[in-house]
Amino acid sequence: MKSIYLIICIVFFITCNENIKIRTPQYVPDKKLVQIVDSFIKDSKCENNIHEIYIDKLDPHNFQIIIYQGNHSLTKQENKDFEQESLLSSSFRGIDFRIYSGVERYFKITKNKIPNDTICNKTNSSNLNCENLWFVKDSFGVFIIKPYKNEIYPFMPLPLWPDTIPPNEK
Repeated sequence: MKSIYLIICIVFFITCNENIKIRTPQYVPDKKLVQIVDSFIKDSKCENNIHEIYIDKLDPHNFQIIIYQGNHSLTKQENKDFEQESLLSSSFRGIDFRIYSGVERYFKITKNKIPNDTICNKTNSSNLNCENLWFVKDSFGVFIIKPYKNEIYPFMPLPLWPDTIPPNEK
């Protein structure tokens, strides 16, 4: 009887002391978004910059998406003021994109946290003025893409879309 009790205790001790590995979920982007981001990357001429995607769901059928590359986050000051960081990221063609949806204000990362500074300090002096920004409108699955010349702020409505958005002159 003592040997059975001893075996149960040893098994219990071994199983309770195993390192539990937390699996990081893998997020697979929609095929259409992959095509758009792939084109964005091909259009971008800079390396070692911040890469971000902001997704704003306006209603069940309409989304505004900002794809950004630059030397700082589009929401740099807001991120600092509210101690927020992206909760999701995805890799496109080997480039990591931080993904924002607006929930970052209310939810924080508690484990395996990578400071934003680690990602933000990837720039070098040759890329300080290197910026690329595309505004994407998804309405009922129809995508309209406009390169945007001036900095816009995520999660803000743009009036009279798409007529008032000046495209980049290339």
